[in-house]
Amino acid sequence: MNIAGSIVLRHNSNTVWESLTNPSIMQESIPGCDCFAKINENQFQADIAFKLSLLSIKFVVSLEILESTPDRHYLFNASGKGGMSGDASGQCNIHLTATDTGSELCYDAAVEIEGMLKKVAEPLIRKKAHGLIEKYFVRFQKAIDENQ
Repeated sequence: MNIAGSIVLRHNSNTVWESLTNPSIMQESIPGCDCFAKINENQFQADIAFKLSLLSIKFVVSLEILESTPDRHYLFNASGKGGMSGDASGQCNIHLTATDTGSELCYDAAVEIEGMLKKVAEPLIRKKAHGLIEKYFVRFQKAIDENQ
């Protein structure tokens, strides 16, 4: 499954760049995130829970930054272990561009889902993912505002 989009943020590229790897901002921003921890300079771990129809799902997610160009680009891998619910993995490209009013963040992710999630809920996952992304960006902007 591919998920792509963009959003114009009211913050400059440097602020957005730094916020994308700030554990407290990420924990505040990701819907259902109970913990977001920095393991080392390029690795993070998060505990994320959400509901999908009647399923309550909790993932332990590992993130690894593969490439980065300050204030402009991230490429990262993510893998989530959801126990009996199944697993998810993917890779995401994030590009930042300065605008007159802040910055534009473009994202392009390829996600693969395995296990019960794929068998039972695959049609719902795309819709849920878009909803979570919208919530994430609203919360992300608010978290940046509160942490400046």
